[in-house]
Amino acid sequence: MSEKEELALPSAVITRLLKDAIPDGINISKEARAAVSRAAAIFVLYTTACASHAQAASQRKTLTIDDVYAALEDMLFEDMIDPIKESLQAYHAQKSKKESLSNSPTKGEKVPKKRKRSQSATAKETESANVFDASASLFAGTSSDLMTGELETDVSAEVTI
Repeated sequence: MSEKEELALPSAVITRLLKDAIPDGINISKEARAAVSRAAAIFVLYTTACASHAQAASQRKTLTIDDVYAALEDMLFEDMIDPIKESLQAYHAQKSKKESLSNSPTKGEKVPKKRKRSQSATAKETESANVFDASASLFAGTSSDLMTGELETDVSAEVTI
């Protein structure tokens, strides 16, 4: 993978962001999408480098969200800090809501998830059950007939496999 490909952001994400940012009916050229993608990648790299300087200045090994906020202030993007904080709060609220919904309805008790079955497996089971039922009905009549010595074959019974 080349360095150019490693630094590229997903084109679908860039396209979606661009479409959300511009009015309806405006088309975006391929070159414009590529330019915005490259600019976004450079912005991410520059922000990370500035945040890394803030992290190194405080002699820590972990880059934190506060380092990113400090980097945005250093880059004169302090207007972005509040919207980013709001987005993070919304993300965490959505994540905790999703986790609370996935928990079992009873207190502290986890209910094992049922394994989903493929349609083909369900169809095969239904098919097998139909064959079994048809075979059972055919043989149910013949067992009593065998005892009495009278055996009639029922050709009208249909077995589909």
